[in-house]
Amino acid sequence: MGNPTATRGNFIFGIVFVAAFGAMVLWRQFGSPGGDHAGTPAAFAEGLTYEAASERAAETSRPVLVYATASWCGPCRMFKADTLSRPEIIAAVTEGFEPVYLDIDQHGDIARSLRVTAVPTVVVLRDGEQVDRATGYMDAREFGEFLKRQQR
Repeated sequence: MGNPTATRGNFIFGIVFVAAFGAMVLWRQFGSPGGDHAGTPAAFAEGLTYEAASERAAETSRPVLVYATASWCGPCRMFKADTLSRPEIIAAVTEGFEPVYLDIDQHGDIARSLRVTAVPTVVVLRDGEQVDRATGYMDAREFGEFLKRQQR
């Protein structure tokens, strides 16, 4: 029948191996829990603050688009990697909005003033007033449709 101790040892080794491999894949895909693996999306690379975007929006008549996120948020990292990295999304954001990348852990006061209670959240403002918002992961099609609704 074989050696039951050796069989149990092989079974345990297999479980540990699969768990370690799975953790490695997730780590490479989404980064460490405390890190921001995907970085700042290209659409938000200008680094506008909320205040600067609001001032510029008054001059350009473009709405402010606030992307509220956190480095520890898995759905935020997926949204950045899958949706916000798409060329058509980058173009739509940079051409149609004054984009603000808002880390809620660094700018909790602004997040609270925008009533951000979950991440990822996207908030659209016109003339300082919130006109639309979406919370949660959106694929490129969904987010593209959200952006198109904001166009006048």
